[in-house]
Amino acid sequence: MQGRLEIDGGTGRRKAEAHDGLVPVANRHDDRTGRHVATLLALDPPDVVGAETVSSREDPWS
Repeated sequence: MQGRLEIDGGTGRRKAEAHDGLVPVANRHDDRTGRHVATLLALDPPDVVGAETVSSREDPWS
Protein backbone atom coordinates (compact mmCIF):
# COMPACT_ATOMS: atom_id res chain seq x y z
CA MET A 1 0.00 0.00 0.00
CA GLN A 2 2.68 2.49 1.00
CA GLY A 3 4.54 1.84 -2.27
CA ARG A 4 1.52 2.77 -4.39
CA LEU A 5 1.16 6.07 -2.57
CA GLU A 6 4.87 6.88 -2.85
CA ILE A 7 4.83 6.36 -6.63
CA ASP A 8 2.34 9.22 -6.94
CA GLY A 9 3.34 11.56 -4.13
CA GLY A 10 6.94 10.73 -3.37
CA THR A 11 8.49 9.42 -0.17
CA GLY A 12 7.05 10.88 3.00
CA ARG A 13 4.06 12.71 1.55
CA ARG A 14 1.52 10.09 2.62
CA LYS A 15 1.42 7.34 5.19
CA ALA A 16 -0.98 4.39 5.08
CA GLU A 17 -1.48 1.03 6.74
CA ALA A 18 -4.18 -1.48 5.90
CA HIS A 19 -6.06 -3.18 8.73
CA ASP A 20 -8.87 -5.67 8.04
CA GLY A 21 -9.54 -4.15 4.62
CA LEU A 22 -9.67 -0.55 5.85
CA VAL A 23 -6.96 1.97 4.97
CA PRO A 24 -6.51 5.29 6.74
CA VAL A 25 -4.18 7.57 4.76
CA ALA A 26 -2.44 10.53 6.40
CA ASN A 27 -1.71 13.18 3.75
CA ARG A 28 1.03 15.71 4.54
CA HIS A 29 0.00 18.14 1.75
CA ASP A 30 -3.67 18.53 2.54
CA ASP A 31 -5.49 19.56 -0.63
CA ARG A 32 -8.65 18.31 -2.30
CA THR A 33 -6.91 16.73 -5.31
CA GLY A 34 -4.26 15.03 -3.16
CA ARG A 35 -6.92 13.53 -0.87
CA HIS A 36 -8.91 12.27 -3.85
CA VAL A 37 -5.89 10.66 -5.55
CA ALA A 38 -4.70 9.08 -2.28
CA THR A 39 -8.16 7.63 -1.62
CA LEU A 40 -8.41 6.16 -5.13
CA LEU A 41 -4.95 4.61 -4.87
CA ALA A 42 -5.77 3.16 -1.45
CA LEU A 43 -9.03 1.65 -2.74
CA ASP A 44 -7.36 -0.04 -5.74
CA PRO A 45 -6.26 -3.37 -4.20
CA PRO A 46 -9.07 -5.96 -4.30
CA ASP A 47 -8.87 -6.72 -0.56
CA VAL A 48 -9.50 -3.08 0.47
CA VAL A 49 -13.11 -2.32 1.36
CA GLY A 50 -12.71 1.26 2.58
CA ALA A 51 -10.25 4.14 2.69
CA GLU A 52 -10.21 7.56 4.27
CA THR A 53 -7.66 10.33 3.77
CA VAL A 54 -7.01 12.73 6.63
CA SER A 55 -4.76 15.74 7.03
CA SER A 56 -1.39 15.04 8.61
CA ARG A 57 -2.70 17.23 11.46
CA GLU A 58 -5.12 14.35 12.10
CA ASP A 59 -2.42 11.71 11.48
CA PRO A 60 -3.49 8.56 13.33
CA TRP A 61 0.19 7.60 13.80
CA SER A 62 1.42 10.88 15.33
